[in-house]
Amino acid sequence: IIVVANKVGATPPEITRKDFENSIEREISVVMPFDPKIAVKAAKLGKTVAESAGNAKIATGLEEIMNLVAASADDDGTPVAVVSLAKPKSGSLMGKLSGFMPKKKAKA
Repeated sequence: IIVVANKVGATPPEITRKDFENSIEREISVVMPFDPKIAVKAAKLGKTVAESAGNAKIATGLEEIMNLVAASADDDGTPVAVVSLAKPKSGSLMGKLSGFMPKKKAKA
C-alpha cells in the first residue's frame, strides 16, 4: 500500500503527520506539496503537471510515486524500473511508463 499525502501546505494542518500515521498504523510513503502555480501553468500550456513541474518539489513527489508503483521486483529481487522526470521525452506519460513494465515470462 502506498500512502500519499496530497496538497500538503494548502491549509494549516488539522492533525500532525505523526498523529495521522499513528491513526492509520502506516507511514506516509510520499508527501505531495501544494503548488497551485504549477497546476495553473500546466493548465495554461495544456500539459500535465509532471511535464510542467521542472525542478519544483512537486516533481520530486511525482517521481517518488512513479518509482514506488513501477519498482516491482524480478525473481532475484532487483527492481525492474526507475522513472525520472528530469528530462522528459516526447510522447505520452503512459507511453513512457509502458517501457518500464515487466515483461511476461514465456510459459514452459
